[in-house]
Amino acid sequence: MLQAGKGNVLTGFHLQSLELRQYELNYFMMVFDKLAQVAGLLAGFSSTLVTMDIARSTNPLIVLLFLTASSGAFGFNLLVILISTLTCLWGPGKALLGDDTEHVHATIAIMERLQSTVVRFFILGLFSYFAASMMITWLLFDFIAALTVSIFLGLTCSAVLRQIALLRKIFVGQSGKIVTGYIRGNPTQSQHAG
Repeated sequence: MLQAGKGNVLTGFHLQSLELRQYELNYFMMVFDKLAQVAGLLAGFSSTLVTMDIARSTNPLIVLLFLTASSGAFGFNLLVILISTLTCLWGPGKALLGDDTEHVHATIAIMERLQSTVVRFFILGLFSYFAASMMITWLLFDFIAALTVSIFLGLTCSAVLRQIALLRKIFVGQSGKIVTGYIRGNPTQSQHAG
């Protein structure tokens, strides 16, 4: 009877542990989905910048900076879309492959690492888009208009940076570590046994 009670407790514990890990898996799937949606929007805007006709009489340095920034915005956002989509496609499959919980733990560990990479690409794409937007004003408008728009976009870009830093500090903390639901060891085993 005691053995059956222990088995029941262990089974309940493992089911609750897996339920927590399922919440984590769903969380990461939602994060990648949202990042891909916003990156898709930015990639669409960036692709229109890349295909714009620019007069040959304009400053070649500004044209080079504009094309570099707009291509960077397009490329970084495509990377976000690609990594996020493939993670959402293959992540749950990897979690379901194994006989034990290790595949779930490994999948979530991979998603944790990929999330920081994707967020970096997303931020690079966002700021490349800001830079391309500033450069296009210098190609299309006169000095006063270009300066005004560049100042406004620069202030907006710095506000976005400040908000990202503030939200990261609030939600992630100073250490930068994400708390995981992975439980190490056997919590039912006594330390003083033996």
